[in-house]
Amino acid sequence: MFLKLYKPFLTDFGTYTNTLYNFFDQATHAMVLNPLLGKGLKPDQKNEISRNQIIKNTEQYGIKANLIRISNFNLSNTIKVLPKLHKNFRQLIAQFINDNELESLDGQEQAVYRRVWNLWYLFTFQPDLRLKNPVQESANQFENSKRRIINHLKKELRNICSDKLRIQIISEEVLWRQERTLWIKIDGENPVEVHKSLESVLIAIWQAFLEFKNKDLRHHVIDLNWSFVAIVPLVKGKSLNATAWHINLTVLLSNDEQLELKWWNLVPHSIPPDALTKLMLMTWTDPCLEIGKKLIDSVSQLSLFAAHIRDFERLPDLDEQGEKQFAEYIQRLVDPMSEALQLVLDTEVEILNFLGEFSPSDYENRPNLKTVVEALQALHTQVLPTANLQGQVTMDLEGMVEWANRLETGKQYASLVYLFWVSDIVSIAPVTK
Repeated sequence: MFLKLYKPFLTDFGTYTNTLYNFFDQATHAMVLNPLLGKGLKPDQKNEISRNQIIKNTEQYGIKANLIRISNFNLSNTIKVLPKLHKNFRQLIAQFINDNELESLDGQEQAVYRRVWNLWYLFTFQPDLRLKNPVQESANQFENSKRRIINHLKKELRNICSDKLRIQIISEEVLWRQERTLWIKIDGENPVEVHKSLESVLIAIWQAFLEFKNKDLRHHVIDLNWSFVAIVPLVKGKSLNATAWHINLTVLLSNDEQLELKWWNLVPHSIPPDALTKLMLMTWTDPCLEIGKKLIDSVSQLSLFAAHIRDFERLPDLDEQGEKQFAEYIQRLVDPMSEALQLVLDTEVEILNFLGEFSPSDYENRPNLKTVVEALQALHTQVLPTANLQGQVTMDLEGMVEWANRLETGKQYASLVYLFWVSDIVSIAPVTK
């Protein structure tokens, strides 16, 4: 039991010591070379030819200029792991140490590392810089870079706000579990409009960060402040299901030419309970909302099964033994896939039974329900393995691929059902100010 508790701490401690060792090993190269490239050069020698000559001369003594830049990344990785290391340390032996003292030591350690990183970054990239107060001025430069990015982002978000949508940063400090995260909320009265705005918000984030042209410094600002961005959709001030889009900022900014994210980057994740509390986010509690969530969850689960099998289409031609092993593997997936399909069908029936209680006049007054019915009908045709499903169905790989492709469309219809379903439910609820 103790070893199980100790393992996370050991993993983080290993990361901490490895990155710190790498930093110290690489730092010696900077400490030898950079004084020569900075204050060691006379004004008339500050040119590329002189610098290249110095780098070439020091190479014969084992000094590698390319390691200097990498040292910044190792030091920032050391800083990144500190919160995890502190948390796991507390879980192990915090009861033996005064809590206030431990909190103070943790804060001091993080502050020292930040000061060192600020100074080290300037030393490695601007070795000829002369500062009257290096500690304060290096901290100011890094903080100013961070503020520039945030101000760009606020401006971009304001540009896509409207009377119906309120989009803003709600926290730069709250962690997503142990990851530093930038939190943005999208709040509107219509769930469909809130979810449709996600693309605009992602583009705004992408543009705001790329407007900061110094790639290395931009990367470090992200690394040391918010490795992730969490975009929280709210309807009338409340979360529908306590989820958010949790996206790695490095992935989001990986292409300078255009925004490129895969579908798995856009899967909503449950917000950690402690983050919900710190952000003071409230959640809708209407039981009817759970039916819609159950539908979209069950369709997604079924789609993942089918997509997994679709990947086997890339396999080379199989021999007899390979065909046999493949058939046996597919057979093991039959039962869980059948259960997932049945859950989808049962949820469809549950929604239809609910809708059956409404009169024609209700549909006229609540137009979202009509869209729910239409999308549900379209979804049903996409989730069935065959047009006339009767009992157990045997499908070859080609049929499974075709079904998996239809389920991708089915997920879109499930999203429509969910969004218009909750739109109807919350349309009669008061707005939370």
